[in-house]
Amino acid sequence: ELTASVEVLEAQRTAMSEEAARLEGELRQSKGAASELTASVEALETQRKTMSEEAARLEGELSQSKGASSEFTASVASLEAQMKAAKEKAEAAHEEIHIAVSFADEAHAETDKVRAELTMVEEKVVEMQR
Repeated sequence: ELTASVEVLEAQRTAMSEEAARLEGELRQSKGAASELTASVEALETQRKTMSEEAARLEGELSQSKGASSEFTASVASLEAQMKAAKEKAEAAHEEIHIAVSFADEAHAETDKVRAELTMVEEKVVEMQR
């Protein structure tokens, strides 16, 4: 009877060790996804800043061009279109950043959840080993 009980406990310990290994794998994947999302957010933020700077530069050029003679009317229209396009791109990048941040938050939450499950399994394994 004791031998059967030990065998059951040993089987449970093995199952929990396998579950812990699986959860550790999921944790590594979640960390990798979170790192990729963080890098993506940083890249999008850099793009947004560049586009905002370009929009500001174009706005400055536009202000100068508006004060010029009628010869620059076509140039002003072009700069206005470029500025509008740059602003739209900056706004789109900003929206993408918000989406990426949301995904990163979800990935971090999933990582925390997996970490908590892993801790629980590890505690059960330690408890069963006693």
